[in-house]
Amino acid sequence: MSQIRIIAEYLQLFLGVVTFIGIVYQFAKIEHKIYLAIDKNRDDLWERCTVIENKLALHIVECDTRAKTDKYSIKYLVVRLQNLEEKVDLMLGESNNAD
Repeated sequence: MSQIRIIAEYLQLFLGVVTFIGIVYQFAKIEHKIYLAIDKNRDDLWERCTVIENKLALHIVECDTRAKTDKYSIKYLVVRLQNLEEKVDLMLGESNNAD
């Protein structure tokens, strides 16, 4: 009778360890998915910002070639580009904080 009790206690301990390992494994899988999502979003953000940056650069060149005296629109675009850069910095800061 005592041998059955000892076996039952070891079996219960073994099942507890297996359950704990399973829980840790599930957390690791979830954490890995989160890191993949962050990396994907970072890449997507980089691509979108590059497209926006290229469009703004083309527009600035176009304004500059149209009229050298059109300083107001160029200043406006530079300010918009600086605002975009600040937003990107904030978003990347949020992504880094999520790491």
